[in-house]
This record gives sequence, C-alpha cells and structure tokens, in this order.
Amino acid sequence: MEQNAAPRQALAAQCDALHKAFQAELNAREEALAKKYEAQISARLQGLKKERAYQAAKLKELGFFQFSQKRQLQEELERLEKCIEDYSGPAHLQQARMENLRRIDKAAAVYRAKLDDYMARRFPYEAMRAQAELEFKNWYRGSQSQVKDTIYDALQKKPGMTREEISTAHPVIRERSQRRIDFLLGEMEEGGEIAVKENGQQPRYYTAGPREPKRPNYPQLDFAYEDPAVAAQPIPQPPKAEEVL
Repeated sequence: MEQNAAPRQALAAQCDALHKAFQAELNAREEALAKKYEAQISARLQGLKKERAYQAAKLKELGFFQFSQKRQLQEELERLEKCIEDYSGPAHLQQARMENLRRIDKAAAVYRAKLDDYMARRFPYEAMRAQAELEFKNWYRGSQSQVKDTIYDALQKKPGMTREEISTAHPVIRERSQRRIDFLLGEMEEGGEIAVKENGQQPRYYTAGPREPKRPNYPQLDFAYEDPAVAAQPIPQPPKAEEVL
C-alpha cells in the first residue's frame, strides 16, 4: 500500500514548503516593521524631548506674576515628561510586536488548515477510513455485537458465571432484557464461542472458542488513491504578507 505513495508524499512536501515559506515571509516582514516602528518611536522621543526643552525655556522667561501661564506650561511639561517616560520604555515596541506575532500565528494556522484540507480531499483515504470508523461506532454502540463482545469479555475475566450473574456483569448487558440475553447466549453457544456446564442446579458459562470482534467496513481504496477532480484544482496559495501585517 505504501509503495505507491510517492505522489502523496511529494504533495505533502510541497505543502510543507509553501507553509514554511509563508511563515518565513511573515517573520521577515515583522522584523522590518519592528525596525521601522522602533525608528518612529526614536524620532517621536527626540521630538518630545525638544518640545520639553522649548517649553522649559519658555517657563523660565515668564515673570513672577504670570501665574496662569506658568500653571499651563507646568501642566504641559508634566504631560511631556509622562510621554517621554512611556516612549523611553520597551512597552510600545513590545506591544506592537506581540500583536504582529499573534497575527502571524493566526494567518499561518489558517493557511495550514487550508493545505491540510486540500491534502485530505485530494488523497481521501484517511477521511473515508475515519468516516467508516465513525459509522461503525454509531452502529456498534448498543448493537447485538457489542453485547456479545461484552459478555465474552466478562466471561474471560470471571469464568463460570450464571445467566443471572452475566445479566448484571456490565451496564451494556444490563440494558437488555433477560430474554434477549438468553437468546444471545444461545447464539454464542451454537457458534462455539462459549460453553455451558451444569454445576449444581444452575448452568455455568465459560468461554470456549475465539470471538473475533466486528470491524468497520473500510473503503476499498488504495492508500495512494488521488481524486482527479481535486487534483485538477491548484494548491491553495497563501495571502500576501501585506494583507496580514
């Protein structure tokens, strides 16, 4: 089955390469944007310092009785000092970079999901196998096969149980009536899976032969089967880095 998987492996490698290239492009753009933003912060900081020096000089020039103008300039100097303090720390740049990194992670995850979806549709073996397993689980839950498997497992763990003991051995069995359990025990005895031995007044049940559990009906497809309709479609391409950042 695996020997014909070369086209599948080639597509997987191509998708991985596209995804890595997209991530690398986004990371390079984020680095460039960070440097640009850092330069903008530096320029803004220099402008604030010049403005602070200018306002401080104006404050010194005011006369003794110019209380209103002094108060206004002092408030402006306090505002400038706060702005300078904010821009001097790493918080502004870190916040911007963290937001960009979140966008990168989200965009890369979305693109990876698109590539995985394309792979799953173009080579649908796993998807069809998973669907078969899901359908089997939905059918098996509560079926006679599940009850028989449960009875067989219970007898393997505790041989020699009576029919009444079997009927209470597991929640799956307890959901069935005693009449139904007796019918299933009869079928299992006829099939050679269990044996009945008379022990006193009540028959005792034991496992006799192997019981093969039911399996899903997996799709009759080669592992390397390629859906021609999907193969005719182009591989999803990533968005432009400028659209993300």
